[in-house]
Amino acid sequence: MSVEVAVQAVTLVLAVLAIIWHQQRTSEKLRDDFTRAHDSLRSESTQAHDRLRDDFTQANNRLRDDFTRAHDSLRSESTQAHDRLRDDFTQANNRLRDDFTRAHDSLRSESTQAHDRLRDDFTQANNRLRDDFTQANNRLRSESTQSYGRLHDEIVANGQRLARIEGFLGVGMPTEVAEQAAGTATLQTDG
Repeated sequence: MSVEVAVQAVTLVLAVLAIIWHQQRTSEKLRDDFTRAHDSLRSESTQAHDRLRDDFTQANNRLRDDFTRAHDSLRSESTQAHDRLRDDFTQANNRLRDDFTRAHDSLRSESTQAHDRLRDDFTQANNRLRDDFTQANNRLRSESTQSYGRLHDEIVANGQRLARIEGFLGVGMPTEVAEQAAGTATLQTDG
């Protein structure tokens, strides 16, 4: 019995050892397969990553080149449009300035002519008014002189009549004094 137990025990130990060895071999094989698969996946991933990076770099370079060309084209067109607008604005500004200068010169000429006409009209009207005033003044002076002369003659005549009446009545100044007074009044009026 002990031999059988020993054989069974040895068989069992051998079976356990075989199972352990088999599991180790299986684990090593799985580990090797996993390592190869992992390395293969990593290599493929690296290659795919490199291809994607290259594709992205090429696409990025193409986009950058396209953007640069588009930017240069737009800048060129913008510069040309700006130059055209500046030229159009300059021409329009020059035309407006010329039109304004002509209008200003025309208005200044018309204003000068109107001013000259008004000055001539005013001078003529002023001369007519001065002539009319001079004539009226001369007429009034002549009429006033004539009126003063008639009034003086009447005063002298009245004075002589009064002197004769006073002489007749025996009152007043003597005749020689009255004549001298009348002569003095005549000299003052004539003067």
